[in-house]
Amino acid sequence: MTEIPDPLDHPVAFGLPRRLSEVTNWQEHTPFAMYLVDVLRPRTIVELGTHFGDSYCSFCQAVAELRLPTTCYAVDTWTGDDHAGTYGPEVLADLRAHHDPLYGSFSELLQSTFDEALERFQDGSIDLLHIDGCHRYDAVRRDFDSWRPKLSTRAVVLMHDTALRLDDFGVWRLVEELREEYPLLEFTHGNGLGVILVGGDVPKSLRALAALTGDELGSVRSLLAALGAGVRRAGELQRAGVDRERTQSAGGDVEAASERERQLADRLAQFDDRLARVEALTDALAGSRVLRLARLVRGRR
Repeated sequence: MTEIPDPLDHPVAFGLPRRLSEVTNWQEHTPFAMYLVDVLRPRTIVELGTHFGDSYCSFCQAVAELRLPTTCYAVDTWTGDDHAGTYGPEVLADLRAHHDPLYGSFSELLQSTFDEALERFQDGSIDLLHIDGCHRYDAVRRDFDSWRPKLSTRAVVLMHDTALRLDDFGVWRLVEELREEYPLLEFTHGNGLGVILVGGDVPKSLRALAALTGDELGSVRSLLAALGAGVRRAGELQRAGVDRERTQSAGGDVEAASERERQLADRLAQFDDRLARVEALTDALAGSRVLRLARLVRGRR
């Protein structure tokens, strides 16, 4: 039986992200993102397309908590695109207010197009690249091809929204093409996340994950989906509390706001039930590390 890498060896993956905006889909991947930073120990992280910064700040939070000598860069115009829509300077200002005090010593927010930022990086220098810009096939293909020379021999590339096959979204198509060339792991929750092992010297534990199939792959996906759902629910509950305080200060209907908060608390409690279902799904893998993980996580709550 394949030995499955155990996230319990990387407790940073179980921390609650500090940055939880109203854009929730990526929040479901933050446990894996923080696990990935611990496993890969990247020297340089670059994110293309940051918007509110939930994904980028999860990378930075892991770097800070693990005290890694990593340098991070977020590249975005912070004006929007065809898929994110357009927005004003308040989005970047809000992100800076959160980011700069916590991560400014090792991280930089580059307000730039992706092409303009290329010259900032030497070839072979990037260990972790997250591509989350315009999702049309021609755009994401161009992003991957233009940044490919910048990737190191240890490089991992993340691509979000791989499960979306509506309108002109084409990330899934590129991921299917890259699957023929590189080891690849795909998560289907949170709109999908492709994990492409581009470098030839990627850690063995990540290669073991990418090699999983059948029930073992399903178990890992189910576990990370359950952990991600807990993060998303925590963000919803956090925002509900803020909304209630704002309603109270404005003299609004506090009881209605409190009821919404109670409903969200109930949804968060359902996280335990999801972990129980994960354990049931992994019963066929008795003795495996995934089953042990599911049981121990339940015991921690």
